[in-house]
Amino acid sequence: MATSTRIPELTFAGKLMFIPNIGRVLLAMFTRLITSPFNSRPKAKSLFKDIVYAALRTNLSIITPSQEQWAIKPTESVYLDFTKKAKFQPDTDVLPSGLKAHWLGTKSAQKIILYLHGGGYVLSASPGHFDWLFELQQEMNKEHSVSVVLPSYTLAPHAQYPQQMKQGVECLDWLINTVGKKPSDV
Repeated sequence: MATSTRIPELTFAGKLMFIPNIGRVLLAMFTRLITSPFNSRPKAKSLFKDIVYAALRTNLSIITPSQEQWAIKPTESVYLDFTKKAKFQPDTDVLPSGLKAHWLGTKSAQKIILYLHGGGYVLSASPGHFDWLFELQQEMNKEHSVSVVLPSYTLAPHAQYPQQMKQGVECLDWLINTVGKKPSDV
């Protein structure tokens, strides 16, 4: 099972396309700022949100997956940055296939949340994923012993769906058959 989380090489032309892309996003923001008072179409509750949404829509319509992966950090780097910020020791297990499973909480926890982050299997986990998961784990840990495991699955186009789901199943199998968790506790 291929588990490379390597960021694809972005061509020089792909990197250069960031310049006009940024220009298009800024133009969309400026246009929304100017036209918003005269626009009768549905819009956000505040002018600021309306402008930000226009920028996001424009960016999402023009950026390629390779550009996005090049511009953001891989899941493992985001995890390591998060553990440093949250001041706890990172704990990553490497499964037999090479898949990395990152822990938030102790391995001895009774309940385990196996979390496959969003991003359409194209984007790595964001700092927001780890912030939210850590808060969730801390809150749930008040009543039960809970940890979160987040596999660093292979991103598309290096692996096509359903490879990421297979890696999720591999992680679940590892939690049950190697770590020794009961299926009802995962």
